[in-house]
Amino acid sequence: YEDLLKNPENTFYKIIKFLSKLLNFKINENQLKFSIESSSFKVLSKNEKVHGFDEAKNDRPFFHKGIKNQWQEKLSQLQHHLFQIFQNMVVPLEICHLT
Repeated sequence: YEDLLKNPENTFYKIIKFLSKLLNFKINENQLKFSIESSSFKVLSKNEKVHGFDEAKNDRPFFHKGIKNQWQEKLSQLQHHLFQIFQNMVVPLEICHLT
């Protein structure tokens, strides 16, 4: 998420490039550009206010603040520890030579 905030075009492209190799499809640059623009936090948050969002729970918005590293403040110590363990287990895409 933090990478998408910092550099949405490049990060989104890396994800799509990885998926295109995995799922064997060609990247359409126009669709990629549209996807990046329509999935920004600002656009999604605005759409949720107008149309709602199925994943929202208990009348709380799903797209809350969109602030970098906010998850660290919300997780319990155990959740944070488990996340760190998981993060260390995941192989970055760059190492997989799929970027």
